[in-house]
Amino acid sequence: MKFRKKLFVTFAALSSAYAQAEVNGYFDETDLFTDIPTVSSGSRLEQKTSNSPSSVTVITSEMIAALAPNSLVEVFRLAPSFVSFYINGSLPGVSGHDSTDDDPRRLEVRVNGRSVYLPSYPTVAWESLGITPDDIDRIEMVRGSNVPTYGSNAIMGAINIITKSPLKEAGTHITATFGDRDTRNLNVRHNFSFDGGYGQLRIAQRENAGFEGFDIPRCQRTIDSGLYTAWPLKITDLGDCQKDPNYSPSKTDVLDDDTRVSHMVFNAVLTPNLTDSYTFEAGYSDGRFGLGDGDNVDEFRNDENTSWWLTSAWSRVNKESQWDAHFSFYESDANHELILPLSATDEDLTPAIVTGILGSDPSTNWGLGQRKAQSLEAELQYQFTPLDNVRTLAGVGYKLQRMKSQQQLNRSGYVNNDIVYVFSNTEWQISDRWLTNIGFMVEDHKLDETNISPRMSLHYQITPGHTLRASASKVYRSPSIAEAKREQFYQAGAYMDYHLIGDENLAAEELNELQLAYYGSFFDGRLKIDWRAFHEDMEGAIDHIKWEIPHQGWDPAVEVYANGKAYFFSNAKDWQVSGYDLQLTITPVDSTTIYFQHTNNRVDAWRQKDWDEPEGTRRYHEVPEHVSSILVTHKLDSGWTFAVMGYRQNFTNWRGGKDLDRFRRFDASISKTLSFNEYDLTLNVKVDNIADEEYEEYQDGNFFRRSAYLNAKLQW
Repeated sequence: MKFRKKLFVTFAALSSAYAQAEVNGYFDETDLFTDIPTVSSGSRLEQKTSNSPSSVTVITSEMIAALAPNSLVEVFRLAPSFVSFYINGSLPGVSGHDSTDDDPRRLEVRVNGRSVYLPSYPTVAWESLGITPDDIDRIEMVRGSNVPTYGSNAIMGAINIITKSPLKEAGTHITATFGDRDTRNLNVRHNFSFDGGYGQLRIAQRENAGFEGFDIPRCQRTIDSGLYTAWPLKITDLGDCQKDPNYSPSKTDVLDDDTRVSHMVFNAVLTPNLTDSYTFEAGYSDGRFGLGDGDNVDEFRNDENTSWWLTSAWSRVNKESQWDAHFSFYESDANHELILPLSATDEDLTPAIVTGILGSDPSTNWGLGQRKAQSLEAELQYQFTPLDNVRTLAGVGYKLQRMKSQQQLNRSGYVNNDIVYVFSNTEWQISDRWLTNIGFMVEDHKLDETNISPRMSLHYQITPGHTLRASASKVYRSPSIAEAKREQFYQAGAYMDYHLIGDENLAAEELNELQLAYYGSFFDGRLKIDWRAFHEDMEGAIDHIKWEIPHQGWDPAVEVYANGKAYFFSNAKDWQVSGYDLQLTITPVDSTTIYFQHTNNRVDAWRQKDWDEPEGTRRYHEVPEHVSSILVTHKLDSGWTFAVMGYRQNFTNWRGGKDLDRFRRFDASISKTLSFNEYDLTLNVKVDNIADEEYEEYQDGNFFRRSAYLNAKLQW
């Protein structure tokens, strides 16, 4: 069985290398024995990074192990052109250049080929993916739009996560983490073989207490109510507190943004012969995540989320062609309840005032409510070589996205969005130095019209190891169910308030993108440069506009005792982003590697906020202008590994968050591996924000202070 496993892996690697060498005239036999980085997320074709139509950052399992991260937020900071942050202690967020908020929704994220985008948010439930950082084999992060490859969700980029396969890994791996913020993580991964294939079982549980909250005096307004007793305000001057007898100081406000989640995943690889392989995965995740707004710390409540998924795939690899088929089903069931009396929703209201108007102080659910989402996808693609210097990939697929939520959609049943799509990419080696990629995606959404998103790139090899690329694309993102069919309202007794509604004329977002890139390798690969300049022009981005007059069937007169306004999801925002990103990999000696990333953005954004506001009013909700990170790793023969990571982010005016000054942070990690008999034990000490320079992320209360963690990994 072991010989067969090694033979299959070797055959697959040599077949891929041979096919790649055949279409690139400047390869020779020595390329089979050198480290040539390849990626597939840019076009679905296995290509050298310099031949991909988009810039792609690869994060390896070795980088992740050296970093010893507790969250994927830390991992994604190793890629330029992405902003990775915490919305709450239990809710990570990742965004591209878009003017993002607490629902980053313009990135396609895949785990082993399965799209994990949820139409009910619309975003990604990062903590319910069924993976931990130790499970990851590699991550390919596409910097820039990737709609021609992965479809509408990838308008600002794509993240493709590949977990460790039982085909390549053996044995049992147990990882445990303990540390500050009441962090307790346990992950077990067991690989095994059976007649005709290989299997893997992953079981994990993770929990932490989230952010500590405020450690500065704040004011609380006491309201005499049996259901609601305090309304926290952002007043930090105790003198102001003392002037009003209705206020009293409080030393701390603790955020209930804790996380407790567990998952179990089984996957298998079947290899009946040297050309065919079948993969299966079944997973289940169950967790609770404390969600809320830092402005109102006592309104944090748990979002309870249960998810399960099934995935199957088939691949047949021949010398001249390759077939791939994929099927996946993903269901997420979440419930978030925030039961409060009406008087607690406005600082100017008291139970007496509300009772005097309505006769009582009714309560209702002001949370996100019950949301159930399903996603089914089936896809078939074919790759072939019509000419010696041409490779073509083409495919067809079907997606069914469903969402059910009485609170968000004002209906009891499912809302469906059927999507049929066709895609293709052709790589043409024009000459020894010139190469081009031509690709497109055609998508027909039930909630939108048919959109065609093309892309073309031209590559010029200056000398071996040095390549220039220019690319252009015109792509579209169709509205999600949660945007197009939204009808969110609150009702408490006679009180009725419409909050978010989908505009009936909502159309697809349109992005025009230009890129110029350089890939260089110096000193036998000890210095690698990946530089990209870009310009993105977004038109008709989806955001909400406030209406206070009748609009599309809504009338403020129906808002009984409410504020007489509603927010409509509309094509309300445009922006232009120009800048560059840089990625350096430096290996001064074999035992030391330096990874450096930097992004520079220049953003001009316009958003129509109110119905009577002139179009093109400038708003300043932006991504940070400068983002940098550096990871330095050093290995010793004695089994010690040292790593230091630095991260710096400029001033950011978060959409839905707050204005935050620039911050910087340094983390340090030390590991030691001990071997005895057939067992390997790795002990790791990790200190985050080692300088203890306190800073906030995204919103009030997300304070980062120094924290320490102990990790232990046993494998055999």
